[in-house]
Amino acid sequence: MNKITVSLLVLVCLQACSLNKKADNEVVIDVDDEFQLRYVENLMTPEDDLIFFLESIRNRECERDTVVMEIATFSSAVRLDIDVVNATNNCLPGTQPSTTEAATANMENSLTALSIHLEGLVDNQGQILKDDQTYSIKMETSYGFYLPYETMRRVPESSIWGYVGFTPNFSSIAQDLIDELYNLSDDINLEEGQYGYFTADKNGDIRIEGLNELAMYTRPFIRSYKPGNLIAVRALFEKYKEQYPGMKLVFYDSFGNVFE
Repeated sequence: MNKITVSLLVLVCLQACSLNKKADNEVVIDVDDEFQLRYVENLMTPEDDLIFFLESIRNRECERDTVVMEIATFSSAVRLDIDVVNATNNCLPGTQPSTTEAATANMENSLTALSIHLEGLVDNQGQILKDDQTYSIKMETSYGFYLPYETMRRVPESSIWGYVGFTPNFSSIAQDLIDELYNLSDDINLEEGQYGYFTADKNGDIRIEGLNELAMYTRPFIRSYKPGNLIAVRALFEKYKEQYPGMKLVFYDSFGNVFE
């Protein structure tokens, strides 16, 4: 099934084989997953807000197809509306998935109702729960999409994380950079789990999505920066980036800033 709209019209109008009824007359809707929906903390705002990232599971049918996600935040509810806009002329086969993102605004409550609507035909209900340590999204239904993780830990305050990418001839230089970074920062104790921007294992080592796609060695890191040393860390990366342009240097901080 390539288009949710078509599939659901068949389901709703024809009540065919994918629309089944249980013994108690409960209607069971069978809709394939079309999208991956993940979320991270919006570190750029002081409020407990989230950024949602939507990506189609398959490449777009036409290169000019787009997916639109609109978000509305109310006092105790968040609503996501997802629509696919198909190119009507000059359809060249798509080579990449469709992606988009949207952020909540002033999500104040510890429990927030969540509704996710796909193309005006699928209505999914759930909840966003948050506390001092984690966020969780619990859906009653998830027709047409899936969440790669339900629970996400909060990014530790005063933290920096990222990676050093290098080819073998730069391995010693990469180690020098890591050594200097460690002198400017402290160890950080991470609980195992998903943090949105990265995943931590039981040893506190992190994995950042997409690094396997880089044609070079990578060294991920996460550190707690010492008071007043964030500027020094940025200067360190700028120095190495200028001196060794063949390396890829990326780091993020818990304020939402990115250096790359």
